[in-house]
Amino acid sequence: MELDQRKQKVLAAIVESYIATGEPVGSKTLAECFGMSVSSATLRNEMAALSEMGYLEQPHTSAGRVPSHLGFRFYIDKLMNKKPLTEDEKQSIDTLFRDAEPNPSAILEEAGQILAEKTNCAAISTTPISQGGVTARIELVVTGRRLYLLLFITSAGVIKNKLVRMEFEVTPEQVARFVYLINERLNKVPIEEITPAFIQTLAANSGEFALSFSPVLFAIYELAKEVTTGQIIVEGQNNLLLHQELLSAASGLLGFLSREEELLPLLSSGNSSLSVLLGSELKKNELSDIGMILTRYNIGENISGTIGVIGPARIDYAKIIPYIEYLALSMGRLLTDAFDENK
Repeated sequence: MELDQRKQKVLAAIVESYIATGEPVGSKTLAECFGMSVSSATLRNEMAALSEMGYLEQPHTSAGRVPSHLGFRFYIDKLMNKKPLTEDEKQSIDTLFRDAEPNPSAILEEAGQILAEKTNCAAISTTPISQGGVTARIELVVTGRRLYLLLFITSAGVIKNKLVRMEFEVTPEQVARFVYLINERLNKVPIEEITPAFIQTLAANSGEFALSFSPVLFAIYELAKEVTTGQIIVEGQNNLLLHQELLSAASGLLGFLSREEELLPLLSSGNSSLSVLLGSELKKNELSDIGMILTRYNIGENISGTIGVIGPARIDYAKIIPYIEYLALSMGRLLTDAFDENK
């Protein structure tokens, strides 16, 4: 059943009041929004109809109504008016990235901290993921006794690094020969093809180096996987404890945020530039009361990642969505410039 114009206005008013206060909305509060144009009796009838249609719910302790996730979804998709950023807010974001070191992980951590502070939610992001890239080369830099920094560099300009501790002493000449050999084997290999089986074959073909450099070979696989799947950065988890409606499920929710194997597919599943997800749509008990806003940031044409927030279902979507979108746009511009310079 379609919602007529008055029902849409009633639903929008209830959603916006609930987002602002966190309190169930009664007909008296609603009447103040409508002034003298609609009677309290009419508003009560409209609220009852919206409840029967599944757009509103009535907490057993209150006579007021709160939006259901169906009500939130209709509001987000059909009724919401985004609140544009002010020029000062845009300038603040641009200044943040203008002064930042062009390192994706460091930038995502700082952006996440600011996003968590701005929204009182937990901020979540994934490091850049390269689509269709190939390996350009590796580098191995000594940093201490048996300790090396492995650099994994792709054709798209993505650079990943990992500290590797060797089990045996190796000479600079052996390091140079190993790096030359591996770069010959890895050159132009699609990153998605660097699997455990590929690494085993690489080790088998490495002759005398296979045992001495096995930690490096395993680290190459880990970095290749990171390039194609991304890492998750979470900031402001404790903000979730500030929201009364999340306290009962806080333990499960915080546990979920710590499990990359479950969270990463969720963050990588959206094909559109912006996704708004509601807990009831995610089919996970620990996420039943949450709202999630995710958007993509792009680095050039073939590299992208995700950044967003997770909080209660009554997130101020109209205000936070434009902020996240502009943050992602500004961050993408900075990282694109940095990757172009490194190519």
